Amino acid sequence: MATKTRKTPATPATTTPAAPALQFISLENIRAEDQVRTFFDEATLQELAESMKQQGMMQPVLLRPDPDKMGSFIIIAGERRVRAAHLAGLTAVPALIGEIDAAKAAEMQLVENIQREDLSVQDLAANVKKLYDKHQALKPIAALTGKSLPWVSKHLAAATKLSWRARMLLDSGKTEDLDLVLTISQIETLAWGRPQQQLLDAIETGKAGRTEARALLAEIKEKIAAEKKASAKKKAKAKNAPVTEQKTPSWTASHGFDDLIDELKPSENVDLDAVIGKLTAEQQQVMCEYVVEAWQSGHQLVTATKLDAMRRIARWIDNYPSTEDTAAYILGANNIDLTLRDLAIEIRATIV
Repeated sequence: MATKTRKTPATPATTTPAAPALQFISLENIRAEDQVRTFFDEATLQELAESMKQQGMMQPVLLRPDPDKMGSFIIIAGERRVRAAHLAGLTAVPALIGEIDAAKAAEMQLVENIQREDLSVQDLAANVKKLYDKHQALKPIAALTGKSLPWVSKHLAAATKLSWRARMLLDSGKTEDLDLVLTISQIETLAWGRPQQQLLDAIETGKAGRTEARALLAEIKEKIAAEKKASAKKKAKAKNAPVTEQKTPSWTASHGFDDLIDELKPSENVDLDAVIGKLTAEQQQVMCEYVVEAWQSGHQLVTATKLDAMRRIARWIDNYPSTEDTAAYILGANNIDLTLRDLAIEIRATIV
């Protein structure tokens, strides 16, 4: 009796999706969506077009199907080559078609742009900003683009944190040195005056660069640190003046302001002349001299630009000044002479 053999069903072979095949696509069926690249140099486009006339397009473009129009495609990478192909009079270009959704295509386009060498600093920064909006972290951007973390950080700063003058310097095309532009931005954030403007003028004429900018930034930081240290030392000395062995402690300007503030607190109807009259002319002079630096600092606002004035005011607030210093600052900013009576008026307006 013949033995029956059981046939084992054939196991379907596993297949790997085939790589996209190279196709020639009509230029009429290709369109570009908005990109971060904002500038295409006409001269280099024309050079590429001339090369295409002689040899054709040597590198295919990457496209994805247009979801809104059957038989049409959207550029993922290669818009510059497509533009040059139009100039060369080509009717079709070699292309690879990828089934990629719009979000992934947009990310691929950003990464491809960043990896190109002919993109401006502004466009690179805008590309990095768009990637950061999606990933909210620097490391994924560095991994996607093959750039270092410092590179990514600097270009993100160029897109989001540049001061007004630094932005104008970059947009003017006078320099594409990002380190230099970021240094100018730090300088403007800290302070702006004649030395800073002279440096900017020198940079725009090619007579200064990173070295000079970094030196000025270091000088400004040292000056600010010294001013803060001196101010803190002055206040500590005034507040902690040693008590003499006399029954009545020696009078100081700080004590004078403490007493003045105490008398102004109870009511808006305090007789200022009577309060000030308790002090001798010499004591009044000493109290005014005690806050003259604050008055001078505020007086600088009189000739400052609106933007610079706002920055100076913000820095003043960060220093947590005393009530009397703030009053003197306000007087100086409004070009009012420094007298004890006007100081008292401002102090009362602040505390009542």
